[in-house]
Amino acid sequence: ETWIRAGMLGEGTFGTVYKETCSETRDVRAVKQIKKSFARPNELAILAQLRSYPEHFVRLAGWFEDENNIYLAMEYLPGDLGVLLREQDLSENDTKRVTKQILAGLEIMHKKDICHRDLKPSNILIAKWMPISVKIADFGVSKHFDGTEGRTETGTRPFMAPEVCGFCESSVYTTAIDMWSLGCLVYFMMTKRTPFPEPRNLVDFMQGQGKFPQSSAIPYSAFEFIASLLLPLPEARAPASKAQLHSWLEIK
Repeated sequence: ETWIRAGMLGEGTFGTVYKETCSETRDVRAVKQIKKSFARPNELAILAQLRSYPEHFVRLAGWFEDENNIYLAMEYLPGDLGVLLREQDLSENDTKRVTKQILAGLEIMHKKDICHRDLKPSNILIAKWMPISVKIADFGVSKHFDGTEGRTETGTRPFMAPEVCGFCESSVYTTAIDMWSLGCLVYFMMTKRTPFPEPRNLVDFMQGQGKFPQSSAIPYSAFEFIASLLLPLPEARAPASKAQLHSWLEIK
């Protein structure tokens, strides 16, 4: 098979993602090119571990390398949550659907001691539009804890948990950081803003000097759900298995 590069899909700290088309079959794939100097064995290992759950995670088709780079060939999904929200509003029911699907993926990951560490709109890819179906993508900074705990500041600031930002007494973190990021993500889906846009807002909230950011766009039941994830103490946040049982997630 001959694959032709058909444009760049995105660029990050650790690699660049390209769209490629097979000249014989016209199949399309996404290929992430990672410099070997930046390569982390984690990403490939985690994608391989999650291959059995194609409904929740972007599927790894294979990998190859040359002298300078490693290439991860993955299924191509044309849109992400960030682009979708720039173009249109999500209904409350669609917000619930997306949240439930992410939670199902997080439950699988967390049971395997895998922490995503960078949940944000651009890392949630749209697999289907009606009814909406999403997959979790980009495990470039994900971590397999296997008995260890995280300490590195990793992620995207407005979606990062306070313990990752260094705003907690303990700088050690667990999979509870993904639950905080999900709380920020649900807030963003409903308001198109993040709950703590500036570090100062988060510091004030952590110190009890700032109120939880309410919005008229968020119904009370949804607000309760978000608040159960945006708790300063990591151990107090609802884990994915429990969060899925929240009454707000019932589709009406």
